Amino acid sequence: MARNRRKQAAPAQSEPKTSQRSAAEQAKPAQQRPKGAQQSLSKQRSRRERERSRQIWIGAGLGGLVLLALIGFVLWRNTNQSSSEAATTFQVGNVDSCRRTPQFAAGLGFGSAVSVSTSDAQRKGLLLIDAEKSYQHPSWREAGSLGPFAIDRDGNIYTAPVPRVSPSDIAPNSQRTIYKVDTQSGLMAPFLTLDGPDSTPVNPFGILGLTYDCDTHSLYATSVAGSDREQERGQIVRIDLATQTVVPQLTGVDAVGVGVVNRPEGKTLFFGTARASDVYSVLLDERGDLKGTPQWLFSFSELDVYGNARVRRFAFSGADSFQILTVPFGFNLRASSDRLQQTFLYRYDAASATWLYQKPLPNER
Repeated sequence: MARNRRKQAAPAQSEPKTSQRSAAEQAKPAQQRPKGAQQSLSKQRSRRERERSRQIWIGAGLGGLVLLALIGFVLWRNTNQSSSEAATTFQVGNVDSCRRTPQFAAGLGFGSAVSVSTSDAQRKGLLLIDAEKSYQHPSWREAGSLGPFAIDRDGNIYTAPVPRVSPSDIAPNSQRTIYKVDTQSGLMAPFLTLDGPDSTPVNPFGILGLTYDCDTHSLYATSVAGSDREQERGQIVRIDLATQTVVPQLTGVDAVGVGVVNRPEGKTLFFGTARASDVYSVLLDERGDLKGTPQWLFSFSELDVYGNARVRRFAFSGADSFQILTVPFGFNLRASSDRLQQTFLYRYDAASATWLYQKPLPNER
């Protein structure tokens, strides 16, 4: 019996061994891989890592390009805004709309329709006139014959002596002096005298043109004092009325009429030369000083029926249109009855970038 029990137990002891070997054999394939398979997996991992690295670099590059583009856009926008702001510092159009009627005029019974005149054939000096009456303060005759004038935002009047028939028509040595009529008192007195050579018997003239700019509270003046038939010694200056500072703009230039207007490209000064029927322009900066080179615009000599016509005054109608009022001028004195005036209208043509003469209609002649 015992022997039979041992025989029957023997198989029971060998079963665990068989089970252990089977487990080992089953575990062996999971622990060991063929060498070729390991190399293939390694290559796959390397490719995946390279791909991820390339994607990272591509993403970084694209991000950098987007950032650069954004920075460039911001800079472009700021530059354009700055340029736009610089070009539109002043409102396009006339620069003298702030002018006011002198305060003393109301006390004399004048209304808003009062005008200033320096061209009366019978009375030298300055006059206030309207449709019903005229007035002249005694001080307005002291400088003799007067020519150009300008009015500022407070109603002060600025003017300068210009001889008509004889050098004795004006106060001695006053050709380079600007006079001011005070808006409150109405008294006229010397305001300032420009530097430069004195006038001569050959050329008795000095200041010939005045104009006012509301934006900069500046007065512009032209002078031909000291010039002769061979040499131009004239000048164009800007006067800061707040400080009475004279800032030279152009020297060695003889000009008569002068005017300022705000054009789309910036504040612009126009002037007519004293030696020919030519008109020039030059850009000004935010202070009203020259920042460019004078550019020739046109000559109106073919329109002149009397000869020696020169621009006496510019009358602007916005930025793209103006009239030029002319008088004969040749550095010699003429009687006022011979000072035949002509008026020509010019408009700016954007297509050709030129100023074109506009023929008057039959009922405007």
